Amino acid sequence: MEPSYQTVRDDIKNKGMLSDASAAFLLKKGLMKAQEYRAISHEDREDAVQNALLALLTKIANGEYDDTYSPATYFFQAVIGYCLTVYRKNKIRKQGNVLESLIEGKQIESPSQSLEEEEELRQIKEILSIKQQEVLTLKMLGLKGHEIAGVMDVTPQMISLHWIAIQAAIKKVSKRK
Repeated sequence: MEPSYQTVRDDIKNKGMLSDASAAFLLKKGLMKAQEYRAISHEDREDAVQNALLALLTKIANGEYDDTYSPATYFFQAVIGYCLTVYRKNKIRKQGNVLESLIEGKQIESPSQSLEEEEELRQIKEILSIKQQEVLTLKMLGLKGHEIAGVMDVTPQMISLHWIAIQAAIKKVSKRK
């Protein structure tokens, strides 16, 4: 009998774990889902699927799995989340560190960026810690707080604390004018 989504659900409900056939079925379906993210490498897609399966198995083993959602739904959401995280990390690496570019004297690729704004960013950077500089850079690249937390592997609350410090630095530099 070919495994199905119902087989996966029954395995968890009856056995408290996944059978090998159910795990293989989820891996196969997860790889098919990950194919939608062609912007990341095949190896990264495979890693995303494996990490999602491990997350599901860990939830089941720790007794944290809730029957509210089907295991496949949880699994596919995790696959998508891991794929998007890898995509964003790759995108950020390609774009480079805006603040480091400023410090090295390179121009930012934004024509609207004035010399006054660049100087203001330099002054802000002098006040901030390295982690706060990273948060500011990621914010400047358009990422949201929870996305930054995922990229930096910290909690969203930590990003909020960094953001408060960044805002204080911005106010401090603005008052100097």
